[in-house]
Amino acid sequence: MLTRQEVSTEWAKAVAASKLELPPGMNFPSTPPTFFDGEPGMVYLYEAPLVDHFVMNFWRCSWISTELKAARSKVPIDSARFEKVNEQYRLSLPESSRAEFDLYIAGAPKWARSVGREADDAVALIYEADCASLTGEVTK
Repeated sequence: MLTRQEVSTEWAKAVAASKLELPPGMNFPSTPPTFFDGEPGMVYLYEAPLVDHFVMNFWRCSWISTELKAARSKVPIDSARFEKVNEQYRLSLPESSRAEFDLYIAGAPKWARSVGREADDAVALIYEADCASLTGEVTK
């Protein structure tokens, strides 16, 4: 188990050791995501693998962000890259979580329609749900 202070050290180690390639111009943050901040005065303990998961999730989100920026510039989303990134992320998950992730991704177009958005906007919806808190970006 890691304390908040130990999370900062482990984050730096995980980022330095990461072999994940980020999109051009993007870097891993020097500090862990705000998820690890918690409430002032409270003591939190985190499982060590959670840090690696957040590094992997930041990597995934950085590629999704890149695809969304391209789409806003009228460049079609590179669906092959999106699928490759999601597959690499999927394989990083515990095997017991992979089927749930598959259903989540497959259901995103229906989810988009259910909230009044176009099915093609599913990637943006996934980004908003999974990534905006990591990067501070919004897609609207």
